[in-house]
Amino acid sequence: MNKLLSIFNECSRVVKTTGALVFNLGYKYLNGNLSLIPYKFALKALENNKVFLINQITRTKTNLTPRQENRKLIQSTKPFFVFAKIKEYCFKLNEYLSRLNRKNKKQLLIFQK
Repeated sequence: MNKLLSIFNECSRVVKTTGALVFNLGYKYLNGNLSLIPYKFALKALENNKVFLINQITRTKTNLTPRQENRKLIQSTKPFFVFAKIKEYCFKLNEYLSRLNRKNKKQLLIFQK
């Protein structure tokens, strides 16, 4: 986890003051236990940096990877953590939504052909 925190520190150092950092970490099992690394990372990042955790977004996977062992269920969600350096962070929501709409319209045209 120390290497991840070093990378996070560098990202935090170089991102614009009004920018945001999004971290997406996968799950891992240690000695048969789900290690909860994404959540432990988020807590450590808050302790060691001057950042704010502004969102935890849960992505639902639609194309699941089959499990090799039958003792555990397949993990179907993934957490994304969004950090900001200052409370006055800035998202260009309208720009993002317009890009998303253009992308969705292009995909819709492909499906209609």
